Amino acid sequence: AHAIEVSGRNFRLVDYKKLLYIWANSRKLNKDIFYRANIAASPKELEGLMPPVATFALYSGYAQKFSDVPADYDHVYIYADKENVAEVKRRLYECVKNKAPNNFFIVAKDQFFNKYGDMPLEQIYADIWNAPEWYAKDFLKALEEKLPL
Repeated sequence: AHAIEVSGRNFRLVDYKKLLYIWANSRKLNKDIFYRANIAASPKELEGLMPPVATFALYSGYAQKFSDVPADYDHVYIYADKENVAEVKRRLYECVKNKAPNNFFIVAKDQFFNKYGDMPLEQIYADIWNAPEWYAKDFLKALEEKLPL
């Protein structure tokens, strides 16, 4: 795809934007979501209930990094290890409604996730690219202004 130049034992990123778009297009967010629920709480209340093991993703991840959000959002996505789901569910127990539509999602971490240290903007971008919510486009546009495209 000509986004990376390979020579001998080295490689060099030559087109950051193209690589980001390739990643966003190949990302399958929905297959990594392993818990969905309808929570009777606003996004800010829901985010406040999360344990330290949760890493905010998508819209909440954007809101954590920047003081402004380009649109109101009503879905909260977090990354967590499957062994931490019991703690998340315990904190949400009183707020869970047993009907759709879902507004809270837990996404499985991949093997490299804990090496990031902090949620990369590129991960937030690739995930939002794959999100179905109508306001995703507003978040993508705002992220494009913050990324070195």
